[in-house]
Amino acid sequence: PDSYIKDQAQRLFYYQQMMSARDQQKLGEAQAEIEDRYGHAPVQVRNAFSIMSLRMRARSLGIEKVDGKGGRLLVSFEDRSAVPPRVWSLVSKKHREAYVTKESFVWPFVGDAVQAADRMISCFEAAYEQLRALREAVRKPPRSLAVPL
Repeated sequence: PDSYIKDQAQRLFYYQQMMSARDQQKLGEAQAEIEDRYGHAPVQVRNAFSIMSLRMRARSLGIEKVDGKGGRLLVSFEDRSAVPPRVWSLVSKKHREAYVTKESFVWPFVGDAVQAADRMISCFEAAYEQLRALREAVRKPPRSLAVPL
């Protein structure tokens, strides 16, 4: 906002820094630089960085778009068929109100849409991690049952 970074050129520069960040580290560096130079960021600035972080995390999960309205997040995937069935199962166990329609994945929520998006993305990340751990466990060779003499 104008009251936080008064110089328009500087506001534009930092906005471009935020928008051009391609990973969480670069985004964090941009936020740290702004706060180092201008002090504690107001809510609008923190929200902008949170939303950019969510976009990055969503993109890494194959999420193309998240639209929050009417107490529901409507989630579109780049290729919904690329999401393993086990991930859908794990996500639906964690958030029983969520469901899949022909067009999108629906995540009902109460309260703040940004916080709901964070919870939804965290749930998908946890499901993928759980699936990875399950696959890893299957790949490990079984321990020998033989007793040493």
